[in-house]
Amino acid sequence: MSVIITTEAVVINSYDFSNTSKIVVLYTQKLGKISAMIKAGRDKNSKIGRTADILNLISIVLYNKDMREVQLLTQADMVAYFSNIRENYDALLYAHAVLELFQYLVKEHEENQRLYAGLRKILYRFDQRAEPPSVTFLRFFVFFIELAGYELSTNYCSNCGQMIDPMNSSAGFNNTAGVLCSECTQKMTLTVSVSQELFSALHCLKSGAVQTGLSQEQASRLISMLESFLKYQIPEFQGLKSIKCI
Repeated sequence: MSVIITTEAVVINSYDFSNTSKIVVLYTQKLGKISAMIKAGRDKNSKIGRTADILNLISIVLYNKDMREVQLLTQADMVAYFSNIRENYDALLYAHAVLELFQYLVKEHEENQRLYAGLRKILYRFDQRAEPPSVTFLRFFVFFIELAGYELSTNYCSNCGQMIDPMNSSAGFNNTAGVLCSECTQKMTLTVSVSQELFSALHCLKSGAVQTGLSQEQASRLISMLESFLKYQIPEFQGLKSIKCI
């Protein structure tokens, strides 16, 4: 059965197909992650081909057919180009790191309105430049890990269940268990200590606080810690390539 679907989407990736066409990977509001072909999309005069570029937020019309792996994109109109992201090198790299999470860790054809809204929101936040791009990325990374089913509690030790005060306590972090109280940090192997300042920042990121006070060095450490955790939980995840050079 074939239907025409109108929806909003973020362009996650694109690559050439045949001599004239290209295929785009989209995360859509109604269908989740899908692949779609743009016929003659490589032609410099193709409006659809220019509009459906990586990172763009677009409104699309799809000719969607059940059981077909690649759908046909017949129309694309720009919703947001995010020029401020493209003009800032760090913001561009961190935004691409967000797209990497969708490219490699999100399954196709699984609609998730909360995840779509989160993606849309974080791209606008990058574009607004309200905070360092590393902090903006961390907000989404923590949110993404939670939706992936690996929520990290910052109020209780994941090993013994003891309450932790995230605003006044140091903690530990373990790739197997997650956040640990100071006592379990001493007992469990392969656990790194997390300072009170860094632990408090992680809690603020989870709770959606506007200000976290994170320095670039602290943000990088938290990203590395969470990336290592996700790689342990999902062995096929090879890490974030976009931000390796930052």
